[in-house]
Amino acid sequence: GIWYDMPLPINGECFCRNCLAQLRAAGHDPLDTLAQRRHKQLLLTEFMRRTHELAHSIRPGCQVDHNNQTRLGLGQRAPFMDNIDIEALPTAFWGYLYFPANVRYARTFGTSVCGMSGRFQGAWADFGGLKHPNQLRSELPGIIAQGAQCDLGDQLPPNGRLDPAVYDTIGQVYAEIERLEPFLNRAVPVTEAAIVVAGAPLEDIGTSHPNLAGSTGRAVYGLTRLLMECRVQFDIIEPDQDLERYRLLVLPDGLEVDEGLAQRLRAYLAGGGAIFASHSALRLAGTDTLWAEELGLEYRGESPFAPAYLKLALGSQASAAGAQLWEGLPDYEYALYEGTAQWLPRDPSAVVAYVGEPLFQRSPQHYTSHAQTPFDHLTDYAAAVVRGRLAATAFPIGASYHRHGYWIYREVFRRLLGAVLPERLVESDAPLSAELAVTHQAAGADHPERWMVHVVNFSPNRRGPEHPEYLEDPIPLHDVRVTLRADRPFRRAYLAASGAELPLSATANGASAVVPRVQFGEIVVFE
Repeated sequence: GIWYDMPLPINGECFCRNCLAQLRAAGHDPLDTLAQRRHKQLLLTEFMRRTHELAHSIRPGCQVDHNNQTRLGLGQRAPFMDNIDIEALPTAFWGYLYFPANVRYARTFGTSVCGMSGRFQGAWADFGGLKHPNQLRSELPGIIAQGAQCDLGDQLPPNGRLDPAVYDTIGQVYAEIERLEPFLNRAVPVTEAAIVVAGAPLEDIGTSHPNLAGSTGRAVYGLTRLLMECRVQFDIIEPDQDLERYRLLVLPDGLEVDEGLAQRLRAYLAGGGAIFASHSALRLAGTDTLWAEELGLEYRGESPFAPAYLKLALGSQASAAGAQLWEGLPDYEYALYEGTAQWLPRDPSAVVAYVGEPLFQRSPQHYTSHAQTPFDHLTDYAAAVVRGRLAATAFPIGASYHRHGYWIYREVFRRLLGAVLPERLVESDAPLSAELAVTHQAAGADHPERWMVHVVNFSPNRRGPEHPEYLEDPIPLHDVRVTLRADRPFRRAYLAASGAELPLSATANGASAVVPRVQFGEIVVFE
């Protein structure tokens, strides 16, 4: 086959004379970023079509890959890819969120996906840098858990000789993955939710670079973490994909909802779906109108304060539902570090949290101490609302969680999620650092229908400011309970790697099993 390494226009724009001439001939302004992106999407798609057809004309049936195509608009390019490769060396600049976000987008186009980590301590050309085998034993289970093939990148030195120590390390880990292949072949991810993303063609959903204007990366990264930590099984999709196949839609801060999408969202809610919307995703793009009229909210602009404050509706302010929602949480004014919208409720019955304001906005003219001015007073503006199967936060919870990791944002998200989607596919008492994913195999000649719950123990060492997480000495998890709700009776549970039988307890709509020990990753098989 043939493997093209990242045939992408840099930043989705080009100012060569050919592109300038084509844009101007079509009546477009070359300085219009959206026009540039659409033009480069057409050029790239046509390039991929021609190279795909050329390779197959020379060698029919060969595999043609184009590396790292997980940019928006992939649906147009996917027909010209025999496999979708995701290059994501986590100890380099990609980090440990790039693959989890991008694979959930790439796998929705009906093409096989391959996730690439690397053998290096750092990034490419890190000769002399070799990961501990245990690091790879944590990374590869995280790739295969998402229904992807796994790959480890190496680089040939100038002498052209492969290093035996490198391949001994890789071989140890690959041998363990090979034993799991009967449970991986033709196994497909099972999902119940989707983050809906939109933007200019070729925008990278898996980046949070501060200089990329309009990037959805921070919101997507934050919501990816939130959903993973809440054990929700989810994809990342664009608005033109099938919304109805999911029980929950998550609308990230910054999502532009036009009238067409708003109508589909209203129909989705009317049909029994659940929605969580963050910040501006509750508004019709370019207007002050909220598309979810049943919430009874008026948009009054953005708060002039950053941070503003979050005050949970407790005590006399709380409805019956709100009082239950926040049970056990401190009655406190929590900082909204990224600011908030101002939603004025016409009917306060849906409001479960309010916006608070400081005495003044800290600045050189109005100074106080080391950071923000303390809380001063409560406003009538809603910070969080729930009505039926629709929940929303006025503040950008995705970007806020990505940038600050404040536990209260996760707790607010988890509880609002529970209000609109009370029963989820999988639950566990594993710690937040563990990742859970569900895959399914149809019955085959050598096995019955089976469901797999992957439990990956991401247990990093304490990191320093100059290097990423290292996973070579994970703390084992013990007696991890996994509950699967697949709406069918299960008769058997066991571990894929060892075949060890697990005691099975029947639950509503499924079954529960306890895994005695998880060192790196285990696959719990339900039949």
